[in-house]
Amino acid sequence: MKILIFITVLLLVFSNKAYTSSNEEVSARSLFMTTAGSTIDINKPKPVSLKTKPSSKYSTNLVKIPSGLSIEIVKLEGGKGIPVNPKKYQFKTGEEFIVKFQTNAPGIVKVYNMNPKGKITHLGTWIIKSGFLETKLPNEGAFKFVNTKGKEKLIFEFYPCKVEEQFAQYALARDIVLVDNKSQRTASYNEEFANYYPRCEKYKTQVEREVVSSRDIVLFSNADLVKFENGANYVISYTDNQNNNPIVAVIELQHK
Repeated sequence: MKILIFITVLLLVFSNKAYTSSNEEVSARSLFMTTAGSTIDINKPKPVSLKTKPSSKYSTNLVKIPSGLSIEIVKLEGGKGIPVNPKKYQFKTGEEFIVKFQTNAPGIVKVYNMNPKGKITHLGTWIIKSGFLETKLPNEGAFKFVNTKGKEKLIFEFYPCKVEEQFAQYALARDIVLVDNKSQRTASYNEEFANYYPRCEKYKTQVEREVVSSRDIVLFSNADLVKFENGANYVISYTDNQNNNPIVAVIELQHK
């Protein structure tokens, strides 16, 4: 088993070196799909496998896994949703949009909005019980551009971690959204990977904190790879069970 784990680590480290040295040549979506099992997309690359199961429910082995978010900005027009590239599209007053996001691992996602005047609003906290569960923002209706023009920022903080049942019940008791609906699944998550993340209990303080200022959160994307591809923004970093910091994605929306 030790030999298999060592081989796995070598494979993942080799992949890490390959992708960090040549980001432009790497498919962000392929990295995002690393933790998938079988998916509805028959053309997806074959995912990396850990080759072995840990000897217990939680592994202390240091295995780095490409983890992160896929974020879609969808403009609503004539009853239809049109994915847009926020770096290129400029929203007009009165236009509406929704955000679809998913992670390729279980964990905690906190979302904030910063308006052009620098005011930060906490939009919500989600406990994601498995990878590839798509979540819509806002839960009902849509965002609409009004009044102040300039740059709006959506800030996503993602803490990859294993959601155990006790933590899930804790989240529900605090009225935090628990995402665990199979109808929201876009791909099958390989649950074996969850054993190589820290437990979500480690981040209870971050879960409970809602009121923040610009000094409390990261205001730039801190991931190893940030790329717009196939209609979505992918934000990916290699993480392991000693991870302490969130993967942060900052999406800027232009309001002209």
